[in-house]
Amino acid sequence: MARMLICLLLLISPALAEECEKGALYEAMDISGNRHVLQIQGFASPYIFEMYSKGQKQWSITAEQGCSNGIDFCWVGIPDNRDELVDIAAEAVWEEDKPLYMVFAHLRQTLARSYRDEESFEVKAKWHTNRPDNAQEAQILPVNVYKFKSCQ
Repeated sequence: MARMLICLLLLISPALAEECEKGALYEAMDISGNRHVLQIQGFASPYIFEMYSKGQKQWSITAEQGCSNGIDFCWVGIPDNRDELVDIAAEAVWEEDKPLYMVFAHLRQTLARSYRDEESFEVKAKWHTNRPDNAQEAQILPVNVYKFKSCQ
């Protein structure tokens, strides 16, 4: 019975507790004071990354997510303008049965390096405001760690 339960737990999204059947909401602040939101709706549903500045949504990213069916390894795939995915490890941090954090190892740094190394690189996102003309200001850089806020 315990083995079956462990296998079942490995198949569900790492960021959802039993009480979050309809999804979870995570938040973070970047060093510029912008609020970042992560919406997770369930197994095999995309992760939605959003960034707000002065209360207004600036951009959103719809990212793929998945987990292996062997060793518990999960990832998020950030789409880019070449129709490729930038794969980043994803890990849910729990305390007993409650989600605390979602951690995306080196997400911000990996994307910043891609912008630096490849002049035409761009994260595929939906802009909810006018996209800045300044190339550096137009870089879409989600944060690495999001704190659990609530169930949806």
